[in-house]
Amino acid sequence: MFILNKMIEVIASHITPRKIFYNCPFCFSNKDGSKIYPNKFLKNGKEAKHRRQTKHHHGNEMQTIEGNWETHRTSHCRINDESICIIINEQTQRI
Repeated sequence: MFILNKMIEVIASHITPRKIFYNCPFCFSNKDGSKIYPNKFLKNGKEAKHRRQTKHHHGNEMQTIEGNWETHRTSHCRINDESICIIINEQTQRI
């Protein structure tokens, strides 16, 4: 018997003919990307202003920036290992 896990849905922030980029809802990093954190807060509970959602990317197997579509991928995130569904829609910036 197979148990299917629900995929995490994320909207692509931008797309090129070769790559799809999205902001990870699970991990945050310094501006320079040198360290990954599981949230955007410091130990004292205050928001860390230097932490941003980590931007992950995958190859664009469609090799197009046209239209709206979705692709299912394994996660590149160190915090979350569930599969993701990347949605390319009107909100996605085409570069």
